[in-house]
Amino acid sequence: MSRIFLDVTDLAIYLRHNSGVSGIQRVLINVARMMAETQSDVFISFVDPTTKAYRAVSAKSLDDINGFEEAILKQLFFIKGRASKALATKKLPTLEKYRPGSAKYYYRFACAVWASFRGKDDYFRRRGTSLSAWRTALKTGPSDTKGVSIPASVDPLNTAEPGDTLVILGASWNISRLDAYARQLREKHVRLVVLLHDLVPLLTPEHVEDRVAKNFRLWLEDTVSQADMILATTEFTAAKLRDYLASHDSEAKVEVLPLARCFEPSVTDETAKDRVDLLSPIDRRIAGLITRPYVLCVGTMESRKNNLSLAQAWHRLSLRPEIDLPRLIFAGKRGWLNDDFFELMDRTSGLGGWAKIVEGPSDAELALLYEHCLFTTMVSFHEGWGLPIGEGFTYGKTAVIAKNSAMPEVGGELVEYCDAQSVSSIAAACERLISDHDHRGALEDKIAAAKLRSWSDVAEDLTALLQNKL
Repeated sequence: MSRIFLDVTDLAIYLRHNSGVSGIQRVLINVARMMAETQSDVFISFVDPTTKAYRAVSAKSLDDINGFEEAILKQLFFIKGRASKALATKKLPTLEKYRPGSAKYYYRFACAVWASFRGKDDYFRRRGTSLSAWRTALKTGPSDTKGVSIPASVDPLNTAEPGDTLVILGASWNISRLDAYARQLREKHVRLVVLLHDLVPLLTPEHVEDRVAKNFRLWLEDTVSQADMILATTEFTAAKLRDYLASHDSEAKVEVLPLARCFEPSVTDETAKDRVDLLSPIDRRIAGLITRPYVLCVGTMESRKNNLSLAQAWHRLSLRPEIDLPRLIFAGKRGWLNDDFFELMDRTSGLGGWAKIVEGPSDAELALLYEHCLFTTMVSFHEGWGLPIGEGFTYGKTAVIAKNSAMPEVGGELVEYCDAQSVSSIAAACERLISDHDHRGALEDKIAAAKLRSWSDVAEDLTALLQNKL
């Protein structure tokens, strides 16, 4: 049976410079994890950040040791630095069925910590254990990953055979060494498939640095146009890509592989509304934010995300006393070409207290923010998908999103739309979800009733495309 090499070089590079993962890296981890669970001949491949050699390990063997968690991935990629204890925590009573490091694991861990603090033995009895067993187990964990045995790697350049497939999952357009390895594998008649997350540098070059747009265009004309199949995450991106390739006399095959619209759902119970300040995985300043109503905007704070217009819309709403206005929280990393937004936030002290920036929240903190927000927002000028929309759906939250690019394919009939170019339109859409409780509730009911696409669906469709379309 032919083998599938899932390239995650982009993830290896990202983890070398960042403490957590962003949108595209979340896609890589989730697709790789689900492929490992459903397929037997799948390998995780990458350019080694240290030796620059090309390596691959069995995805199944990684999955067996929870190898798709950040701490273990860093060890696999030979990235120096102390492994996160929270991510490497061993299985504890009441948490056996949850994957360490996941949002759901953090959530259940926090619930158990709070129940332990209050001495509520009945919480643990209902879950087949006891308070004393929890406290005993907690004393022996968490641990680091020094004792984890990373599976031996192979060299795809030597082991790959004709008919095997290399699937580049990440944003590889600025990784020249990976392009070189991909060409060598193609010379061995290994099929090349590229997952294209977006066309941002091509369609909206004003939101990226000049060299980024130029390098991306060269990559499209070289590597992507020579691929056996290109996977676009939306029909919007697929149509734009087909037009571009046709204008460059490329006959590359383009197929659509939508991403997930639902992640790991939060499960609330009687302790959920009692946690907050004493929950050990959560920064107390962030935990304190959920004590007041708020709307959440998640994503790297770059110019394309249109944070400035959203902030201006919130300022307009704050001037209308008849609106019971919640706070607006921006959660993510500081990005590029967004000086106007940061200057506005600094000059006005967060719109006079109506807005707050939470920089680099952990997965646990982000899960907490999603769970307690009124709704989410994504008013970007352009998106290749829009993961925060689906992350909000996971917690039953609707959203205000811009009606452009790929976002309507994610939002469907479950959200309120606005025009990203109009501050008035953004303000009106947000006002409706803030003030019209019945309308917001109706959208939430639709979300609860919807069968949302999962990562297992993505892996199943990817497997079908590789089997039937190449």
